[in-house]
Amino acid sequence: MIANQRPFYQFGLPFICLLAMVSCKRMDDPYREFIKGGETIYVGKADSLVAYGGNHRVLVSWLLISDPKVAGYRLFWNNGRDSLTGSITKTDGIDTIRLEVGDLAEGTHHFDVYLYDHYGNSSIKASVAGKVYGERYERSLLNRAYRSIRRVGDHLEIRWMPADGTMTQVEVSYIGNDEKLVKHIVPARREVDTLFQFPRNGKLRYKTAFLPEAGALDTFYTDEETYQEVLTEGILDKASFAHLPLPTDSYQPEFAAWAIQNLWDDQITSPNFFYMNPNMAGLTLPNWFTLDLGYASRLTKMKVNSLSHDDYWMFNVGAPKSFEIYGSNDPAADGSWDSWTLLGTFESVKPSGLPAGQVAEDDRIVAVEGETFNLLPTDQFYRYVRFKTNSTWGGNLNVMIAELTFWGYQ
Repeated sequence: MIANQRPFYQFGLPFICLLAMVSCKRMDDPYREFIKGGETIYVGKADSLVAYGGNHRVLVSWLLISDPKVAGYRLFWNNGRDSLTGSITKTDGIDTIRLEVGDLAEGTHHFDVYLYDHYGNSSIKASVAGKVYGERYERSLLNRAYRSIRRVGDHLEIRWMPADGTMTQVEVSYIGNDEKLVKHIVPARREVDTLFQFPRNGKLRYKTAFLPEAGALDTFYTDEETYQEVLTEGILDKASFAHLPLPTDSYQPEFAAWAIQNLWDDQITSPNFFYMNPNMAGLTLPNWFTLDLGYASRLTKMKVNSLSHDDYWMFNVGAPKSFEIYGSNDPAADGSWDSWTLLGTFESVKPSGLPAGQVAEDDRIVAVEGETFNLLPTDQFYRYVRFKTNSTWGGNLNVMIAELTFWGYQ
């Protein structure tokens, strides 16, 4: 058995090697045919290829990293029917190539880039898609919405809704109080904004800017819209009120708890009232005090609440009986009357007509509710008011008032 197997080992190995050589030659034949004219040389392809969209245009950009053989490019789009060709000078570093393609229809476009060396050898294809914007996109844009617009003194406060992710800013323009054009930019991240020195009953125009994608070539705008302020009458915000002490005024309280600041605390119960010190040196009638309303308003009416926590105080003692109201925007520092304008002369009316110290139910109702007085019609806006008391119900020189409320167009 062993002797019979020996010829197989002696002749088998050369035979197997021969078959392998024949097989290797046959497998190599197709590749030899493919590179029959020489080895194929490829140029490094466009690296980090991107496309940035714009208004009927696209910027195609890529990097040249390391291949020094690159000498030119061809950029194809529109399914290869349109192209750009150009030469490239490679530096030792990383180069950036930027090509702008214009006059493109709105929509998505596909771009193919081939790089070439001086011998015409090509890179493999690099492809990218880019979006082109135009009228259709612009018509879809909406102006930034706002929650509210309100007047705060000489200014206008706008509370904007949160911005869309592609919104960049709102551009606002208006003619200010100084008759000059104001151009105001509201960044997308800002939700509460102020237009300073905005004229009353003024008009503003605004439009919103959008950048459709990061790196977009063009900014798109909504149609411009107009906002016209319409002033409405309302109760002035007492949180803005303050006392303006002037040299000729009478405002010292008999006790600290009865200070003039109680006039705008929205409380009419004891001891939340202003009670002038009867022992003040030189106190006489008429006397007056001055308030800063915080911002100018076209004042229309006011309400006076005298002391009403007990029958004794109603239409009695130091409750104002006849008084005047004045307005100013620049009170003289010496307390004089030169800068003041009369807004009304008023008389308190006791419904029952009973003498001081006696009250009927109608008197009580009016005392608690307060008396409302219409001011003289005016187109002027005033920030400061002066309350001048000419007489009191009980003949007292020291004035006593629980609360003052003003209405107007801010």
